[in-house]
Amino acid sequence: CQISGAGGDLILSADRDDEKSDSLIKFEVDGSEAMRIDASGNVGIGETSPLGKLHIKGTDTGATASAQGNSLVIEDTENGLSILSSSSGAGYINFGDSDDNNVGMVIYDHSSNSMRFWINASEAARLDASGNLLVGKSATTFSTEGIVAFSSADSNGSRINITNDGGEALN
Repeated sequence: CQISGAGGDLILSADRDDEKSDSLIKFEVDGSEAMRIDASGNVGIGETSPLGKLHIKGTDTGATASAQGNSLVIEDTENGLSILSSSSGAGYINFGDSDDNNVGMVIYDHSSNSMRFWINASEAARLDASGNLLVGKSATTFSTEGIVAFSSADSNGSRINITNDGGEALN
């Protein structure tokens, strides 16, 4: 174990010479472990065997993280994630890749109290403050379009196809 510093940095090392496998760094408060960093670099807060890069645990549910969702693991009997913004701002969940860092988004816009869904870098659907579902459009006049409004850029126009399990059209 070593604590050192250089150039304003604080360096906390466990098994710096790699003499023991699976070394870890534990942080204890009032005699109980509060957080750890394991040999893989995974961080557990309230968790001694982190299931992802960051595992925050209140209560053990017995569940395991999926391979696709193990970067951030939040575990408790009931839990959630809060994205807090100003009353005139917006909260974002962005999905990106190496070509576009926000090619997909879920946006809650507090100024209009609407939830917007972006696909391929453009808005595809919106739930407005009245609970109206808009697909392919961002605003509508509901006196002529009803509770669900659709817009299509192709020459065939908007349509909804409803089929049964056998593929037969019901509309």
